[in-house]
Amino acid sequence: MTFRSRLFRAIPISIAVAGLGTAQAGERPGFIRGEISSTVYDGVSDDLLTAGLGKDGLAFAAPAPGFTDPENPTPAELRRLAIYINYRALVDTTEGGGYGVLYGPNVTAGGVATAGQGLVAGVEHIAYAGNASGKINVTMMVQVPDGFDPASPCIVTAPSSGSRGVYGAIGTAGEWGLKNGCAVAYTDKGTGTGAPPISLANLPAIAATPDPGSAITFAAGSLHIPD
Repeated sequence: MTFRSRLFRAIPISIAVAGLGTAQAGERPGFIRGEISSTVYDGVSDDLLTAGLGKDGLAFAAPAPGFTDPENPTPAELRRLAIYINYRALVDTTEGGGYGVLYGPNVTAGGVATAGQGLVAGVEHIAYAGNASGKINVTMMVQVPDGFDPASPCIVTAPSSGSRGVYGAIGTAGEWGLKNGCAVAYTDKGTGTGAPPISLANLPAIAATPDPGSAITFAAGSLHIPD
């Protein structure tokens, strides 16, 4: 079994246990690279499931969320757009298909459609994993809703399909887990797309903003374009 396959197996549970802050998680796993970013969402202005967009903001007719400054989007704005795109990519968000009535953020775990927007309060931890080479980078994340019960814990894994980013399964396994009070462990498996434009001077950091410590060393003269 390769390092990458072992890492894929270990990530979801390891990051979730670390995120829950249990006594067994006193030592962070050695495969975590860099800092672990943790953000608390109040479930009013922003949240774990919809990035503050709510049921209406994810509906089929809802426009994509924009950026206050398109040239300098904030991490929160980039996260909101990522959740908007990934949720709608796998879930039919038309009312005729049952969205908002049979399923959706506003529908409870018991199947009851509410008049609310379905925002979920809690904390989100996100980090990179990899080996010492620096060439294997896997994004992993755990969301712990306020409704999580340490006395009766549950963890749901939500690996992204294909080349989707770490939020790829937020509208499927992620939503089910959060509504049922479970911690949800996500990973992009190291296959999530993240190609930066060559106009950037630096590679994007984990929040998708340029990282001053990761300069791009691109030399156009090294490329050969056939006639």
